[in-house]
Amino acid sequence: MQRYLAIGPRIWATLRPMQFHLPHRNVLVFSIVLGVLLGGILAVPLSRASLIVVGQPSPTTLPAPSSITFDSEVRTRMAQTAAESAVQPVYVTTPGVARQQRRALVEALAQIDERRSDPTLQAEDKQRALTNLSAPTITPTLATTLLSFNDDEWQRIMNESTRVYDTVLRQRNDTLTEAELIEVRERVLPYSSVLPTVTPQQREVILYFVSSFLRADRILDQEATEQRRAAVLAAVAPVQVSVVRGENIVRRGDIVNEVDFEKLTKLGLVRGAGGWITTLQMLVLGGLVAWLFTTYMRNSHEAIWQNHRALLIITAMLSIALLAGRFLIPAWQDAPYAFPLATVSILLTVLFNGPIALVATLALAPLLGLQHEQSTALSITLALGGAAGIFTAQRANRTTQFAWVSLSVACVTALAAIVFWLGPDADTNTIVQIILISLLNGALSGVLAIGSYHVLGRLSGVVTPLELMELAHPNQPLLRRLMREAPGTYHHSMVVGNLAEVAAENIGADPL
Repeated sequence: MQRYLAIGPRIWATLRPMQFHLPHRNVLVFSIVLGVLLGGILAVPLSRASLIVVGQPSPTTLPAPSSITFDSEVRTRMAQTAAESAVQPVYVTTPGVARQQRRALVEALAQIDERRSDPTLQAEDKQRALTNLSAPTITPTLATTLLSFNDDEWQRIMNESTRVYDTVLRQRNDTLTEAELIEVRERVLPYSSVLPTVTPQQREVILYFVSSFLRADRILDQEATEQRRAAVLAAVAPVQVSVVRGENIVRRGDIVNEVDFEKLTKLGLVRGAGGWITTLQMLVLGGLVAWLFTTYMRNSHEAIWQNHRALLIITAMLSIALLAGRFLIPAWQDAPYAFPLATVSILLTVLFNGPIALVATLALAPLLGLQHEQSTALSITLALGGAAGIFTAQRANRTTQFAWVSLSVACVTALAAIVFWLGPDADTNTIVQIILISLLNGALSGVLAIGSYHVLGRLSGVVTPLELMELAHPNQPLLRRLMREAPGTYHHSMVVGNLAEVAAENIGADPL
């Protein structure tokens, strides 16, 4: 440890020229740099599994790293779709429509026949009389065609019109829905059989008459149908899917479907919908977090903002923590709350101050939560554990006090994990496991913080409370020499120092 600490002064001397006052315009530069780092870490695929996209061939074979049983949203949605498609629509039937329309067809044909055979009317008058009929709609062209038929042809048209009308309705049990009416007009009538003696022109007139008088007598009751569908959907139970450890969820070259992708998502092997949209979303999210953090630092901590080396250390800590979370949290699917985010919280607290540490923790926790299926639960758990470390580390001026910091992190993490990860069927072993993993989290946070505390303090150019305590220790060579060669001065200095410490405590200032 001493050897590594000896390197600190040399690195500090190298970085000393880098400390300068950042002008206001560099707020944007620092925000962009931090945003690119955070967004890049979030967006860049760390494994071939991250390249999997629904509807595309899988670039690799992925076995299940653990066994899992979950309620499948995809399978449940498929079951709901199948149940919904099986629901029969509700129709409201108006009786007698088919008979009324047949009588109307016969009456219309009789009116046309009457005007055709009226000897008192000239051809133009007959044409005008036909176009004035209300049903069916007869254009001047159609009227001319009707007048061009001789009596035998017209009688054949009338007979065939009623026959085809009766045939179509008989095939539909004398009832039609709106959908069936469209189908009859588009697919049935054009292929209906007529007498061989009927010409194409006559056939066209016959089909026009039949189509004009066909009406739907069964109208869809949309409200009742929707109520029936809603009842069927509510009766569909969630579909459970089980995956056994070692089971190949998708093989190399297979087309990935939604069911496979959901399994991979639940196991933490992939994230989001895949593709460039997810990459863009992560870049935007990283940039947004970086901009908010930069704005806070610039407006609230001017002294630290002007320390370029301190900003580099903060940026490195945030980036390394996020990168480590992307690797470790997916690998710790059963216990993601073991990730020691509190390390960053503790270090920022003892190196700089609590507010910076709290804001950084609240910024990192959601980004790390995205690495797990239970993103909200993980974000809250990590944020609470980090906050516990911040509040207890603010008065930590001795190495031994980090033990209490670690214990507070472990306790708060355990309580939060019990709230979010303790299922209704959990037993004592599950609770013990949560407590042990939380203790491991606290221990890792404390050990990593102590191990990197001195090095980061020297690199950032910050005089830490622990360094001040070391300087005040009686075994320091300078103090021992002062004690031997000038005991009066030493005693006077100690008295003045004690008075200053008491005064600082009385006004709530830092005694160191």
